[in-house]
Amino acid sequence: MTLTLNATPNPAALWWDDRDGIGIRLSYENDEIESDKILNIVFEDAVSLTGIFIADLFVEHGYIETGFYRVNDGSWLGFDAASLPGTGTNGEHAILFETAIEEVTVLAFRAPGKVNDGEDHEFALMGLDVSRATEAIPEPTAALLFGAGLLIASRAASRRK
Repeated sequence: MTLTLNATPNPAALWWDDRDGIGIRLSYENDEIESDKILNIVFEDAVSLTGIFIADLFVEHGYIETGFYRVNDGSWLGFDAASLPGTGTNGEHAILFETAIEEVTVLAFRAPGKVNDGEDHEFALMGLDVSRATEAIPEPTAALLFGAGLLIASRAASRRK
């Protein structure tokens, strides 16, 4: 599976560490997605998405950190530290989908940064649960192909006689 990651705006750069995952290096939080920064992930082939794993998303000091993700060219969907299941002390959370989101070619992530409450809202991307989107051959089609193969083989055998 081939994918490409990039960060905007220019000259933002990707940042990775083994504790938090992927962030964007540009301003006050060099290891997180924040403010006007966007992390884009482009898949060479469409994938099925079943989970997104976030770090550094906290409920602290009287405020709840929030973030956003977008699938393909859809709307931005929000998430926050209070409504997601979480584990650990590193603000780790999971966004799990009951039904896989199919045909995903682009994922984008952003955070509001400093907002009206005066607090910083940012997070890092720890990982994704994706699989290749595959087209299964439906059972009737497989039977037709098998039958056509038998027909061709039997005709070839009768011609030889």
